[in-house]
Amino acid sequence: MSNEFLFNPASLTIMIVDDHDPIRKGIKRIVAAMGFTEIIECFDGEEALKILNKRPIDLMILDLYMRHYSGFDVLEHIRNRAIAADIPVIVVTGEASKEEIVKAADMGAEDYLLKPFQANDLEKKVIRTLNKYYSPTPLLKTLRKAERLYLEDNYGDALKGFDAALALDALSARAVHGKSLSLDKLNRHEEAIATLSESIKNNSSYHKSFGAIADIFIKHNRPVEAIDAMQHELEINPKQPNRQIHIAKLLLKEGQPMEAVAHYRVALQENAKHLEALMGMGHAYASAGNLDKALYYFKRVRRYHPTATKALESAMRYALAANEARKIELLLKDERTAHPDRLDAVILLAIFYVKQARDDEALAVADELLAVDPNLLHALRIRASIMVKRKDMTGALAVLERIAIVAPTVDAFNNIGETFIALGQIAEAIQALGKALSHDGMNAQSILLLAQAYAKSNQWVKAALLYRRAGQLGAPAEKCATEAHQCTQEVMNRRHRPRLAS
Repeated sequence: MSNEFLFNPASLTIMIVDDHDPIRKGIKRIVAAMGFTEIIECFDGEEALKILNKRPIDLMILDLYMRHYSGFDVLEHIRNRAIAADIPVIVVTGEASKEEIVKAADMGAEDYLLKPFQANDLEKKVIRTLNKYYSPTPLLKTLRKAERLYLEDNYGDALKGFDAALALDALSARAVHGKSLSLDKLNRHEEAIATLSESIKNNSSYHKSFGAIADIFIKHNRPVEAIDAMQHELEINPKQPNRQIHIAKLLLKEGQPMEAVAHYRVALQENAKHLEALMGMGHAYASAGNLDKALYYFKRVRRYHPTATKALESAMRYALAANEARKIELLLKDERTAHPDRLDAVILLAIFYVKQARDDEALAVADELLAVDPNLLHALRIRASIMVKRKDMTGALAVLERIAIVAPTVDAFNNIGETFIALGQIAEAIQALGKALSHDGMNAQSILLLAQAYAKSNQWVKAALLYRRAGQLGAPAEKCATEAHQCTQEVMNRRHRPRLAS
């Protein structure tokens, strides 16, 4: 079979992307028997994308339906990426309809194979695909070599390779694009921008030139120019949901929320459940002053992504900023009623009551949570904070000690130490703060509290030294200096205090 090859299998890298171990291993055995030695296995599309961004791949054998990222997501990434976007891809699937096979082909898949298949079927498709790929025109051969050098971070030689390609075709948009990327990597940014600008004049339909110049503008904090370039890019190739989201974020940052909405909406047309696009719609409408629309999209996030706590957090922040506390209270209550298993909504309801100084209701919700999970930190912290607010230091101490058992952190021991100081139990405070410092010996708050404890017990020298140390580590410098001075003054007063006659 080796006589059929127009390529050397031992010199090429194959990536197999399939979340079914037996199929992935079976494909690996077939291509290994063909002479391929560099074979990368990926259990899903997300893992494949991480590797693709780090090293060159010569052939991908790709399943269409996987968790996290589908084969369609991987194809979209490859064909829209800045460099080496023509990696040959063979789709292997057992589920795809005829329409989905056509879609994969439209997205750049070279060939497809339906499961189950014979080893000979896959071998033929691999040979046909790679023979086609490795019998290119001189220009294409030069371009691919330059792109490989670029992916290997050899930007100087890549630049020479793209110049060689331009010597073969001075108007090659792909060569100009690669040259500009290499110039940018070599910190020759203005040359890169000038090269791309000239290329756009000659070929205004090559969307990747607009994308590349936009990325350079973004990198150098030129958002207005970046937005303009990305708008041209997306006019030519709008079916790029991640790119639509990127420009929407820039527009939102530039104070153009409704323009951002338009781009988020295009992204949602490609995937109505896209988390980032739905969240972006919420933020954009809130920025435009349309709270009801914002809440609608944050609720949609929760419908499709039940663990997305940030949607509820954002909804609460915007509602409170708009003095619409009742709306977020109803939203959180509805969420609790409809999905009692989603404790994050109940936690946020308790936090909402704390923010509104409705302590009795906050305590009731915290107790509701603790009935489900006695060690739930959010609920314990809410209960402790309200007890401190009500000056019930003994009750607060019991809760804080429970928190320290569940999560023995510096903050937990600091809180216990502070409470002991308030109760006048100085020895216990010093012990708790010692535990805090055993976790982090440079914690400014722990040292500041320890200084207060020593000052309360009239150990002025220790207190003065600790106040100075706390100030050096980031505690309020002026306060620490004042307290240290007062402690030193107490020491001096003692030394000069007249002794009683014996």
